[in-house]
Amino acid sequence: MSIRVVVVGCGWAGKFHMEAVAESMEAELAAIVEPDLNKGKHYSLKYGVKHFTNVDDLVKSDLDYNMVSICTLPELHYTDCVTFLNLKKNIFCEKPVSREHNEIVKLSKLAKKKGCMFGVNFNQRYGKSVIKAKELLMSDSKVHMINGSMYQQGPRIIKGQVNENFLITDSCCHLIDLMTYLNGKAKKVCTLLKSIESEIITDISVIIEFENNSIGNMSHSFVGGRLETQHPFQKIEIHTEIAKYDINNLYDSLVVYNHDSHGHITYIPSVFEVRDYSHSMKLCADLFIRAVANESDTPIGIEEAIHNSSIIRSILKSAKSGRFEEVQ
Repeated sequence: MSIRVVVVGCGWAGKFHMEAVAESMEAELAAIVEPDLNKGKHYSLKYGVKHFTNVDDLVKSDLDYNMVSICTLPELHYTDCVTFLNLKKNIFCEKPVSREHNEIVKLSKLAKKKGCMFGVNFNQRYGKSVIKAKELLMSDSKVHMINGSMYQQGPRIIKGQVNENFLITDSCCHLIDLMTYLNGKAKKVCTLLKSIESEIITDISVIIEFENNSIGNMSHSFVGGRLETQHPFQKIEIHTEIAKYDINNLYDSLVVYNHDSHGHITYIPSVFEVRDYSHSMKLCADLFIRAVANESDTPIGIEEAIHNSSIIRSILKSAKSGRFEEVQ
């Protein structure tokens, strides 16, 4: 199956989606959609493709394409996805698919009705340290506890796409996906959050009970590095019957402390390997392209986005009630 892709939105995420398509053996870039004329012209010339300034003009055209990468702001995702699903185009969408849970559910139903594949760019699963940890956990016996934390410089005022819950809906969704990917679905949550010298939530801690009866904590703070590296960015700790696993910054390292040894094993990507955030984004996009080309299962589908959104909804409900809330 020949895959012709349109990338909608040529911002930070869109840049890597375009690169993934350009580097793919199964796909080619058919066009881009970008309202910024200078940015659109730049990428149009770079990739030798047609530039549309809006989705309506693309829809009215006779362009041949069968997949769309949605890289616009989250508040535009739902409308754009509905438009392209009704045209029976396969969708690869940036996270969060929507900040409204019911909209994600509607998109899932529409994708099934139209026979379209719908992938979500939860790219942090493809950090090399995460991949290795997942491999080792598959042969481990039982998880007791998982803790995940992120620290990054974030906004402090309500403006544009930034609302009061921006930390939770737009940032925590990645950490939630990582923890559920490594440990399974969440069952209950209890939330504590703060807005420190800020119009929006800046700090959050969530106790989580998982369906496998393990427990964990997710914490996130908008106090972190001001540089592009944002170091330290993220840490995942997993405690099992066999070992403790420490995942550092997705790519830095995985350290395994086996319970029957005083030593430890450290897995570090080779200096000859790509080891940055953009690599995980392009790999996630490429795996979806391959799935579409081979008509195989979607690597990360919209059903996983629904569970992610269900957890976020329960986190917000728990913050108001002060109690544990079921994830439904």
